Amino acid sequence: MIPAQNEKPHKGVLLQAGWLHLSSPEERKAAEVQAEATRLMPPPRLPGAASAPAVEMVPTADGPPKCPVPSWAGEPPAGSRLLVYKEGTVIQDIALGKVVTVFGRVPELADVVLDHPSISRQHATAAWHPGRAAWLLTDLGSTHGTWVGDSRLGKNEPAELVPGVEVRFAASTRRYKLAAPLGGKAAAAAGNCARGDAGDAAAPGTAPGSGLMLPPPPKRPRVSFADDDSAAAGGGGGGAPRSALETVIGFTDGKDFVRASKLI
Repeated sequence: MIPAQNEKPHKGVLLQAGWLHLSSPEERKAAEVQAEATRLMPPPRLPGAASAPAVEMVPTADGPPKCPVPSWAGEPPAGSRLLVYKEGTVIQDIALGKVVTVFGRVPELADVVLDHPSISRQHATAAWHPGRAAWLLTDLGSTHGTWVGDSRLGKNEPAELVPGVEVRFAASTRRYKLAAPLGGKAAAAAGNCARGDAGDAAAPGTAPGSGLMLPPPPKRPRVSFADDDSAAAGGGGGGAPRSALETVIGFTDGKDFVRASKLI
């Protein structure tokens, strides 16, 4: 029998544990001291029980842009952010609120400081393109490069950021993933689908988004051709029978047009 965590061992417990067969009182005393130390030890921590580190929330940088603003850049949608991963765990949540966000090693030249010796002073930028409703990442000619997925960016060649795709800066082991809400055209399309007023979601015979019944389409007038005997005779019915093809598609194989041209 092993002493419980909060129970002080007594001689009966020590006897059952086989510790009182020791010959000298000193040995018995040492065994009691060891049992007491075992009782006071904290319980072992189970694997995976360690608490996850708190995520650092990085607000939008203040002040004017720290690099030239592209002509196509515009105000980003609210709530746009970039998640920073280290060994598969999110450690930072960076808000993307400026027209152009600069990533780099020097705080005076960058909005988001990347603390790694392989990072350039001004390494890359992220900017919102309203026309494309997308974030574009641009490498500023860094020494050790910028990657989106498995592709290294060329100097001053913007690449679209897709939510969930990894971004790497130089030799840093940290990974960055965009977690931005839908914006622009994508948000409008998503809103239409959510409201159920998309054109292809309307019930047959109803106006999209209104539920009102539409008037029936006008009837098309029947067209008579020159080889239609009933039309040539001025009758409303009868005449030479039509072939199956003429009955289905409603016109002949073109010999009527040849006949009409001869009459003219």
